[in-house]
Amino acid sequence: MIEIILGIVFEAVVVLLMFLFGVIQSNTFKTKEHVIQLIVSTIMFAAVLSLGIIGLIDRDFFVNNNSIVDLELLKAFLVLIGIIFIGSIYKYYDRKKNSNSIDVYILKKEDYKLKWDFDIPVENLMVARVQALAEWGENIIIFSGVKLTEEIDGRFVLREIKPRVYECLQYSSEENEIGIMTRISNMLSWALSITSMIAVGLFAAMLHVFSSNEVNEFLLYLIKPFGLMSFGLAGFKTFQNVEGIFGIVFKLFGLFIAFVGFMYFFQ
Repeated sequence: MIEIILGIVFEAVVVLLMFLFGVIQSNTFKTKEHVIQLIVSTIMFAAVLSLGIIGLIDRDFFVNNNSIVDLELLKAFLVLIGIIFIGSIYKYYDRKKNSNSIDVYILKKEDYKLKWDFDIPVENLMVARVQALAEWGENIIIFSGVKLTEEIDGRFVLREIKPRVYECLQYSSEENEIGIMTRISNMLSWALSITSMIAVGLFAAMLHVFSSNEVNEFLLYLIKPFGLMSFGLAGFKTFQNVEGIFGIVFKLFGLFIAFVGFMYFFQ
């Protein structure tokens, strides 16, 4: 039971990250992201906290359930989930103040013009990091957390941060043809998500002490390739938009780690 609860918590974190980073495209989620994130993080935090309370009341609870989980390990989990929970509360109240300013717009590529060189000070745009700007009539669209490399016909989830200035939270293409680099990026994102879900599931299963050594060894055998592939792909995606030698080195290193993990299957 302990491993099942923790496994669900871990999988929920991965799925939540898939939505937050746009692996799963959903305009509905993006407009209600702060509400859904708070609900999911609250459930996760309550689940881990409940296990900790049960463990404090019954000191033999974990041993009786053949689990290697103890209060110290739960404390570590609780800190990690707690950070997500506190961040979700802050995000909820921050977004709630501007909830009426978030909307979905359908734009044609001729409706706006992307710019990478701009003279507007970043502090005047009210965001920490700007990857690109788009002139949309008399309006400005800021691309910070998401990156657009060329004008497309698409749906854009925009948040108005000041008069005539919008931040793009997410976009999805309405075009039939998708570029090869976009396809590769999407494939790597899904590969990272799937390997991460399998890895955290295996990790949760390894928290249980099975009576069969073969089962324990098999789980240990599987966690290595999936863990390495997840780590390598995560590294590649982290530096995907970083240019120059530094970005190339880390992207190649990430792919190398993912390849090493894949080759573990053939050992």
